[in-house]
Amino acid sequence: MSSMFLCPVCGRKSAGRVAVDQYYCWECCVEFTMKEEKVSHVFNVELDGSLSSFEG
Repeated sequence: MSSMFLCPVCGRKSAGRVAVDQYYCWECCVEFTMKEEKVSHVFNVELDGSLSSFEG
């Protein structure tokens, strides 16, 4: 079973690792990267699967 992490957007413990230092939140559908145990970037996942900068 994979570890779940707190999402920096919704605060729920529903984010899981999708790659090295990269996580996806199943609640609010954002992807974020972490560097040195801190969130470094947050992205919206677009319908075509591409990422765009999170504004919000």
